[in-house]
Amino acid sequence: MTTAIFSKVQVDMGQFYGRVSARILLNVPQRELSYQAFDEKQELKNSIGLVWDETEMQSLLPFLRTELFEPYRDCEDMHDEVGYLEESWRMFTGISDSHVPMIRLRMNVIHDFAHRWPTELLYEQIVRVIRARNDRRFRKIVL
Repeated sequence: MTTAIFSKVQVDMGQFYGRVSARILLNVPQRELSYQAFDEKQELKNSIGLVWDETEMQSLLPFLRTELFEPYRDCEDMHDEVGYLEESWRMFTGISDSHVPMIRLRMNVIHDFAHRWPTELLYEQIVRVIRARNDRRFRKIVL
């Protein structure tokens, strides 16, 4: 039996609730990542696209397993938090091509190292791969 993974991942980021200031979109089957930035009127002001190579995708696959995220579905009670994102927010959305329904998880709470949620681990790995490329288009972007 194959392990179900997310085929599409979206991470929305913003300064104020309801307003998306940036978005990361990952299309796993196509190995494409795009970063989009929006202005105050929610109009697209910048978009950067990358096609990931096989090595980059392989480094990401362990973090895309849907089974890692299921225990956190509809979870509001967090006993292991150590802080939270102040004046900003992130929202994870994952879609798989399997029987697993779409999942949306807030990423506003910071957990201690031993209890990090899979959303945090996946986001950190995406950022690691982007930074390792040393693409000049991402140098001024805060991820």
